[in-house]
Amino acid sequence: MYFNFIPQPFNEIVNDLLISVFGWIAEEESQKKSERIKLAVRKKDGKKTVSYKGNKWGRKSLSKQTVDKVMELHLQGLSLRKIAENVQKWDNGNSKNISKSVVHKIIIQKEREKQCF
Repeated sequence: MYFNFIPQPFNEIVNDLLISVFGWIAEEESQKKSERIKLAVRKKDGKKTVSYKGNKWGRKSLSKQTVDKVMELHLQGLSLRKIAENVQKWDNGNSKNISKSVVHKIIIQKEREKQCF
């Protein structure tokens, strides 16, 4: 770059000016991107987040059968690890074991639902 050839008292001023300009440009681009995303995303019925085309965003929920199987194994006293090894979900035609964190999330959610009733 040619900034090194600027005389001594002005090189720091020019460097600070360029950093400020580039920072301002980056902030403007970030705001424009944020506005575009806000235009594309809509809340439907106050619950689901959908795109402007109506496609649902987020993870697909687990089937009732999967949740029931997790709770059944939990009531039998199995550990989270054992439950995760025994319960499978179908994703795009492929069978996968669910993770321990999903097992934990299901159990906590069901226990909270019981406390509300």
